[in-house]
Amino acid sequence: LYIQLLKLRLIILRILKNISDLDGIGETQIKSIENFFSNNKNCKIIQSLMVELKPVHERRSADKIKDDILSNSKLLPGIIVEAYKIENKPDTGKDIQMEVTSNNQDNLEKVTKIITSKLENMYGIQEVDNTMPLPGIEWIINVDRELAGRFGADISTIGAIVQLVTNGILVDKYRPDNSDDEVDIRVRFPEEYRMIEEFDQLRIPTSEGAVPLSNFVTRTPSSKVSTIERLDGLRIFKIRANTAIDPSTGKKFLAVDKSNELKEWISEQNLPKDVIIKFAGADEEREESAAFLGNAMIGALFLMFIILLTQFNSFYQAAITLSTVILSTIGALTGLMIVGQYFSVIMTGLGIVSLAGIIVNNSIVLIDTYNRLRLQHDDPLETILHSAVQRFRPIVLTTATTMIALIPVALQITIGWFDRSIEFGGLMAAWWVPFSTAVIWGLGFSSILTLFLVPTLLSMPIYFKNNKYKVLKFFGSKTQPAE
Repeated sequence: LYIQLLKLRLIILRILKNISDLDGIGETQIKSIENFFSNNKNCKIIQSLMVELKPVHERRSADKIKDDILSNSKLLPGIIVEAYKIENKPDTGKDIQMEVTSNNQDNLEKVTKIITSKLENMYGIQEVDNTMPLPGIEWIINVDRELAGRFGADISTIGAIVQLVTNGILVDKYRPDNSDDEVDIRVRFPEEYRMIEEFDQLRIPTSEGAVPLSNFVTRTPSSKVSTIERLDGLRIFKIRANTAIDPSTGKKFLAVDKSNELKEWISEQNLPKDVIIKFAGADEEREESAAFLGNAMIGALFLMFIILLTQFNSFYQAAITLSTVILSTIGALTGLMIVGQYFSVIMTGLGIVSLAGIIVNNSIVLIDTYNRLRLQHDDPLETILHSAVQRFRPIVLTTATTMIALIPVALQITIGWFDRSIEFGGLMAAWWVPFSTAVIWGLGFSSILTLFLVPTLLSMPIYFKNNKYKVLKFFGSKTQPAE
C-alpha cells in the first residue's frame, strides 16, 4: 500500500507541476486520496485537484486555461485528466450528452462505440467518454451439482475453498481504538497461491477423501461488468463530450452547432432500429427552456390582446399594437447577427419576451392620441398626422434613454459605485450581454418602424373606404373572365 501511495503521489505531483506553471493559475489544492484505496473497485477517479484562477483582469479566459491544462496533462501516458468549472448553478455536465438505450446488448455496445469513435475524430470536440464498462475479465465459476453430489462434495464447502483463493473467508471484525469503522478479518491463501491457475490444484475434502475441484467445477472468462444502468427497463449507456476552442475566434465552439452536426450524421447512418438515441444534458434543458419561453410569449400576447381589446374596443387597433412585437423580434435577431453573438435561449429569449411588454407602449400612446384627436378633427388622415407628430418626441426620447442605459451592460462595463471603479469584461456583466443586446436592437428597430407603420396601418381602412370603387376596379381589371 505504501508503494502504491508513493507512486500515486509522484504522478499527482508531476501533474501539479505541469498545471501550476501555466499563465493565469493561482493556488492549487490536492484533495484527499483515501477513497482510491477503498473497497470500491468501480471508482475511476484516483485524484481531485482544486485550482483557483487569478482575477479576471489578470488572466486569460477560463476556457483557454482549461484547454492548456488538458494539453499539458496528455504528456502522462495512461492518465486521463478532465477539467470542470465550478459554477453556482445546477450542474448540467459536459456540453454534449447522449443517452443510448436498447434491449439488445450487442447492438447497444456497437452503436455506443460507433458514436464515441465519431466524436473522438470530430473537429472541435474533446474530452470524450462513455459509461461502458472498463475493459476487464470476470471469471464465472460453474459448479456441476450432479457431479459434486456423486463425489460427496458440499456446495458451501466449495464456495469457502474458492474464497480462499479470492477475497478470503470473513471470520470476524475488528475496530481499532482510533477509528469508528470496523475492519474485516479474512483468512485466505498466501499471495503466491492466489492465482487463477490454483483452481486446478485445489482439492475438496469429502467423506471419500480429497477430490480435485476441477472434477466438477469449470471456469469461464467473460467481460467484466461493474455496474448496470437501466432507464425505463432498458439498458443504457451515456456518451459525453466537451467542445474545444475555435482557433479563429478564441471562443468555444457552440454545443448546439456540434449537436446539430452530430444529429445530421446519425440520421445518415444505418444504425440498428432497436437502439434509441437521445440527446440529454444541456441540449435537453435548452429545448425545455425554449418551450417554456414560447408558451410564456403566447400567454403574454393573449393577455395583452384582451387588455387592448377592452381599452380600444377594436380588434383592428389591438392587432396593430401587437404587430410591433413582431418588429421587435426581427430587430433583436438582426442585432444578434450584426454583432456576431450567439442566441441564448434563456437570456435572449427573456429579452424578446420583455420587449413584448415594452414596445407596445409606443403603439398604445400613438393610437390613444389618435382616438382622442379624431373627436376634434373632421379629416381622419390629418388626425393621424397630428397624432404621429405629437407622439414623435416622447417615443424617440423614451426609446433613446432606454437604449443608452443598456449600452454599458451590452459592452460588459461594470461600474462600482462604492469603490469608484470601472471594470471591462466582467463575468457578471457577460451574463446579461445577450439580454441587453436583444432589448437595444429590438427596441430601436421596432420604435423607428412604429412611427411609420402604425400611422400607415391606421390610414388603410380610411383609404379603402374612400376609394373602394377604385380598389375594386383595380383588382377587377387584374381578373380576366375565362373564355
